[in-house]
Amino acid sequence: MELIRVEHSAKKYKKWVRIEWNMGKRCNFDCSYCGADLHDNTSKHMPLESFDYTIKTLRNFYKDKRIRMSLTGGEPFVHPQILEILSLFRKYEVDETSIISNGSLPLEKYLKALEYIDNIIFSWHFEHLRIDHMKEVLLASKTIMKNTGFNGDTAIILGSGLGGFINVLNRKRELK
Repeated sequence: MELIRVEHSAKKYKKWVRIEWNMGKRCNFDCSYCGADLHDNTSKHMPLESFDYTIKTLRNFYKDKRIRMSLTGGEPFVHPQILEILSLFRKYEVDETSIISNGSLPLEKYLKALEYIDNIIFSWHFEHLRIDHMKEVLLASKTIMKNTGFNGDTAIILGSGLGGFINVLNRKRELK
């Protein structure tokens, strides 16, 4: 694997590297606004060993930097080993891990993931929105953040399709 280093010109970001990682095309939805090159319901999941190797390689390559990792897909939470994958970011001392989800999966998956992530973004779109499930996830997130000391950020995005995003809740944490 060949890695290419790209540096940010702003001084406050010199100690950080931000990596946007598309974990694959696998998704549990088939949204009209999302092209076939971005998602499907049949692509194979990347093996855990590949995640382990890649995260370790990135950590070694950026040993003098703090790493902010953002995971997208498809839908990252459909990977059967998502919790094991998220634990690798802690194992290899990735400084901040964020994940973007369509918020449609069972609440328990998100609750278990909170042990390993710093930020979660739920991107709900009207095409597949289940109001009852959205309310359940939002209320549980609020309670967990209040009662467990979860020190991460939560962002909720509602959208009607590409370009139609409304940022409903976004608590940003400043870079350290």
